[in-house]
Amino acid sequence: MRERVLSALRSWAPVAVGLTAVCVLVYAAAQHGLRSSLDDPQLQFAQDAASRLVDGISAKAAAAGAPVDVAASLAPWVMVYDAGGKPIAGAAKFQGAAPSFPKEFFELAAREGENRATWQPRHDVRVAAVVEYWRSKKASGFVVTGRNMREVEARIDSLRTQVAFGWVLALAATFVATYLLVPAAAREEHEEAGWRARSSPS
Repeated sequence: MRERVLSALRSWAPVAVGLTAVCVLVYAAAQHGLRSSLDDPQLQFAQDAASRLVDGISAKAAAAGAPVDVAASLAPWVMVYDAGGKPIAGAAKFQGAAPSFPKEFFELAAREGENRATWQPRHDVRVAAVVEYWRSKKASGFVVTGRNMREVEARIDSLRTQVAFGWVLALAATFVATYLLVPAAAREEHEEAGWRARSSPS
């Protein structure tokens, strides 16, 4: 019995490694797709608002919209900040005040033109944020757009559970199949060895 299990494990190990690699790749690709798509509305709003600011529209008009509670709402929001990172327009609020971002958010956007990041102002609040740098002949600053990640992260958690369940089920099924096939394979090998021995000239 012990030898049969060990033999099955040796035969099954490469299959288990392959299954694990496939499950990891599937999860990574799906998770990346979900997280990346979360930025799509923010990118559109940020780029459109920055373009309008360059054309001369006021910051208030560029960031016009209904008030949004960053911690509670799933709606995308738009804020305009000056060149120093100080909020000057927008209706988004976090704990009663305009969202305040680390200076690194703005520094990277100023260098690269755009910055996409996850902002976590509180342990239970995560926001997919996009920072767009804009500059006109008269002024410069930043447009920041964001959206609460709560719903997408719930989907990612569900995906993780489904992939883990599928991984465990596939491992169990392939091991059982390998275990059941070991005696037959050993029998065939034994019979083939006996046939070779009988066929060999004495």
